[in-house]
Amino acid sequence: MREQFPWFFDPTEEELQRLWDEATFCFDANVLLNLYRVDRETTEDYFKIFQAFGDRIFLPHEAANQFFHNRRGVIRTEQNSFSKAKDEVEKWVERRTSFENLKQQLRGGNIGQIIEDEIESVFDGRGDYEEEVEEVKDDLIERIEDLQERFTPTGTTRANAEKDEILGGLIEIFDGKTGQSLEEDVEDLKEKAQKRYESEQPPGYEDYGGDEYVSRGECEDFIIWKQLLVFAEREEEDVVFITGEEKQDWWEVDNEYEIVRPRYELLREFSRRTGQVFWILTTEDMLENAYDRLGVEVRDKSVEQTETVKILSKKLESN
Repeated sequence: MREQFPWFFDPTEEELQRLWDEATFCFDANVLLNLYRVDRETTEDYFKIFQAFGDRIFLPHEAANQFFHNRRGVIRTEQNSFSKAKDEVEKWVERRTSFENLKQQLRGGNIGQIIEDEIESVFDGRGDYEEEVEEVKDDLIERIEDLQERFTPTGTTRANAEKDEILGGLIEIFDGKTGQSLEEDVEDLKEKAQKRYESEQPPGYEDYGGDEYVSRGECEDFIIWKQLLVFAEREEEDVVFITGEEKQDWWEVDNEYEIVRPRYELLREFSRRTGQVFWILTTEDMLENAYDRLGVEVRDKSVEQTETVKILSKKLESN
């Protein structure tokens, strides 16, 4: 039965190790964009893994296209978060230093001598309050700026393409390893995507809004899928797809909506179309297994940061 219906079975330990040793690892745009959301040490771990794959690495054209379209937006969002944090600290200082105004309001005037005498002891010994507030502010700002330095490759701004160490590293890694666009007309692709989406054939249908016509943006996952099929068929290569996606048009999930395995429909279509093996790993899977499968040491912090990025992304999508 396993030979007749392989898409219903998970790889054995030997089969999974063979994929890590021999398959081509292909990457979604979100994996590359994550590099702008984590600190330098975690970025280094990502690049060590990329390099360990050697020539067994491939970036679908559509994934590269999505990366470049979204790169500056991610940079701005991450860079602005540091400015917003410092602004919040300054607002906090303003609220704390209003303590002196409160003292004046509670002393004399219309408040009454009885209340003034009663609350006077509260202010005794608090003359250094504002100094303490300033010390806390300076400590917070210093820590935020330290984070900003560690999360910014150039120490200035990641939006500067000429100094962007991450972009430079990716260009070097994927030089000659980035696919071409599909030869099919975009309108034909959109029509094919719509037929699949209406019958909930994975992947990509969860991006479909149900309108009369599928938009170009709603086709992105379908186009990546097509490019993976073309690559595997042309190169006769097994493929492991690394993605941050956790939608049910890529994954089978349990009752708690936790990932169980890739959708069997994808494994079946890939096998029938290309004659090759297909599997999917999350970005966390890649990091967590890098040492055992590739001999690449990865910091625990790198996995934790990647998990945090995923959680924050889910929150933003739900808002």
